[in-house]
Amino acid sequence: GQLFNQEEIFITKSRSAYDFLHIDYENGGVRRFDKNGLLWYEEYPSSQPSFVMNGFIYTLLGIYDLWRITGDDEIKKTIDECVRTMKESIHLYDSGYWSIYDQDKKELATEYYHKNIHIPLMEVLHNLTGEEIFDSYNKRWKKQLNSKLNKAWLQIMYRIQPRLRRFSK
Repeated sequence: GQLFNQEEIFITKSRSAYDFLHIDYENGGVRRFDKNGLLWYEEYPSSQPSFVMNGFIYTLLGIYDLWRITGDDEIKKTIDECVRTMKESIHLYDSGYWSIYDQDKKELATEYYHKNIHIPLMEVLHNLTGEEIFDSYNKRWKKQLNSKLNKAWLQIMYRIQPRLRRFSK
């Protein structure tokens, strides 16, 4: 009865959202492909691609939930493509001492994002995929979080980085 109809509505709306993900940025959507041909879903669609890591992973998790409910092979292929994107791009989100928010401005993540979003997302990706690269970054970024030297360097870089960006323009 009522519950079945609500589930049907949820699946229908979820599939509509999934279909929207397949509209390219140039046509009013959020899908992009980077210079390496990797699939991205933009959190902030704009003329200059930003490739925000956490927004992309959250999209991947939503797609994963839809696949768990439907078992649709096409959706699973999209998941696999998204996982490939992250595996091949995760190094772009590592400054050597902290995580990076996006690929456009390449800003260091705030301490909040590093601790409460980027690190847990690496753990989730590792748990879902079994891919060791995500566990490696999870451990690496946790270690960075607890380094007093890193935190001191980070405070300096938070101040310097915006100025360096202004000079480079």
